[in-house]
Amino acid sequence: MTSLILASLIFLAIHFLVSGTGLRGGIVLLIGEVGYRVIHSIVALGSLIWLCVAYYSLDNRGMVLWDIPENIRLATYPVIIVAFIFIIGGVTPNRPASDVEADNSSGAENLDPVGGFLRITRHPLMWGIGLWAIAHLINNGDVASQVFFGTFFLLTMAGSRQMDSKKLRSGEQGTEALFAATSWLPFAAIAAGRNRLALGEIGWWRPVLGLVLTMALYRFHSDLFGVALY
Repeated sequence: MTSLILASLIFLAIHFLVSGTGLRGGIVLLIGEVGYRVIHSIVALGSLIWLCVAYYSLDNRGMVLWDIPENIRLATYPVIIVAFIFIIGGVTPNRPASDVEADNSSGAENLDPVGGFLRITRHPLMWGIGLWAIAHLINNGDVASQVFFGTFFLLTMAGSRQMDSKKLRSGEQGTEALFAATSWLPFAAIAAGRNRLALGEIGWWRPVLGLVLTMALYRFHSDLFGVALY
């Protein structure tokens, strides 16, 4: 358990105390941008592997804080489906504000500031991982699982807010248009009338792929992670 907690702290520290702060700039001055990216990637990947190995190698996952009934457990499966859809939306192409500004400069008219999943949230990938973590936090009431999945939940929720603050400070092209037309909280910009839901841009294949991935995970969860879901 000590190894798991230490891995969690280091994993979070790399993201919150290094890459998300002014310390990053100091390191870049010493070793250059490329050197920083290489070292950061190695350390971040190493700490992630350590975190996963520490969790899945535990024989005793500590005190069980709660044990949820089966009907609540089943109710978290739709959350996993939505999580996969958001993750797919985050790793597939969307239309950022900078592209639209370039189009506008060439004389195009009536263009929306963003497209695709960015209409729903600025951070579809982070929200997808966060929703996946929430479902597992609910289903696993032992201390070790709370540390493990809580690490990903904290990284995605607090990390995405930190990313927003960093982007606002950067003054990059398209930032103002992006923040004006999108929201951190999913669907908040749409509800406020600052954007619209365009299902055609999301496409039918993203929800279908999300459902297929959830079904595959349900079937092979025991083989992959040693925990049967059925």
